[in-house]
Amino acid sequence: MPNVMTTYALGPTLLNDIPLIKRYIRTHGGSCVVAYEPGNGASISFHENNILIADSALFGAFTFTTLSGDLSAALDNPNNIVLTESTWHKYFGYEDAVGKTLKLAGGRVDGLYSIAAIVKDVPDNSHFSFDIIVPMHNIFLGSQYQRDDGWQWNNFNTYIELGNPKTT
Repeated sequence: MPNVMTTYALGPTLLNDIPLIKRYIRTHGGSCVVAYEPGNGASISFHENNILIADSALFGAFTFTTLSGDLSAALDNPNNIVLTESTWHKYFGYEDAVGKTLKLAGGRVDGLYSIAAIVKDVPDNSHFSFDIIVPMHNIFLGSQYQRDDGWQWNNFNTYIELGNPKTT
């Protein structure tokens, strides 16, 4: 049955082989337990089902409204994450969260992450749906992708931006 899912090698291959491709953006869904320890001995944690794992080019190709932080390089660092406004309030209230650390566990992108930016919640009529964005780099650290040439797993969305033909 046809669907929109692609392999993770599709974007890089198209960029390399087709001169009209300006850039590609891959996304992958995920879920995990997210915890914040404010330092007073307490811990706040929730199971988050709406994690978006994305290439760093996401913010150069799609427009999101920044509330805090800098989106221009937010996903360039593999230890950074971006939160939506609702997720920010769930963990931090109205306290400034940029630079604070969240722990993600039980999913494809386990680890400690520094909050690089906060964006307005995505409208319900958007194609995108997420509460937290994690850099794509980290998913490839998993053994499933370490043993693969990029053509085995059809569980990514790949977006292509066209531009002027590349000259050599």
